[in-house]
Amino acid sequence: MAAKENTFRSGAIASRIAQLSVIDALFLVVLMSRYEKTVKCLEKTTEAVKTKRY
Repeated sequence: MAAKENTFRSGAIASRIAQLSVIDALFLVVLMSRYEKTVKCLEKTTEAVKTKRY
């Protein structure tokens, strides 16, 4: 039986945060396994947007 949620759907928000946390952790594992390439890509991104900052 599914949990009953109130009008504001706080249960749905909690599950979305949990899902995002899992995805974020997986993303970080992939980035750390390709550390050198990740650093190079981040440096390129920083250079590309440097003049666009407000």
